[in-house]
Amino acid sequence: MSDPAEHPSRSPPVDCRKGEGPPDNSVEALTARLLEEMGAAWQRGERPRAEDFLDRHPQLWEQPEAAVRLVYEEVCLREEAGEPVPPEDVVRRFPRWRDRLEVLLDCHGLLRPAPAPVFPAPGETLHGLRLAAELGRGTQGRVFLATQPALAGRPVVLKLTPRDGSEHAALARLQHTHIVPLYWAEDLPDRNLRMLCMPYLGGATLARVLALLRDRPAA
Repeated sequence: MSDPAEHPSRSPPVDCRKGEGPPDNSVEALTARLLEEMGAAWQRGERPRAEDFLDRHPQLWEQPEAAVRLVYEEVCLREEAGEPVPPEDVVRRFPRWRDRLEVLLDCHGLLRPAPAPVFPAPGETLHGLRLAAELGRGTQGRVFLATQPALAGRPVVLKLTPRDGSEHAALARLQHTHIVPLYWAEDLPDRNLRMLCMPYLGGATLARVLALLRDRPAA
């Protein structure tokens, strides 16, 4: 694997050297070689950790920039292999670089594209609700008619959207006769979905209501 500085996906999105003076070329060369060695090992199916390389070269424990680059390379390789990488676990392993790693991993999370939401289909059960039918869908979400077996099969509406929205917070603050109330909201991280549960008020559409009232005065 080549030097992470040549690949934006491998370069930490913060300047870890700021305020520390010019880098030591020998440390730079050693770090580049270790990054390449780590990548090659993962390609062979091995799973070396940053500590393995730092322990082999103890002088790097005193070189924060080099050490953090090795840690970040491991994070990227683990994610490419499909392994979960909780930021708190990384920080716990390297408490001496907590501040650097927290900023770096925050930036990494912002730059990483969110996984596509995994929507269910009618007939499936989600959070104790049986999805009876799909009522509609838009560019971001889908709306289902569902029943609650635990509450005598009560019908409810379940709106599913990606987790990056804030509609649930807005709905929770609104109380008005003409706004459908929100029963509860919950996230499903494994599906990257947010569930909004609301009362089912029947199957009439606005177009149908307007058609029935077209001969009546607006007043």
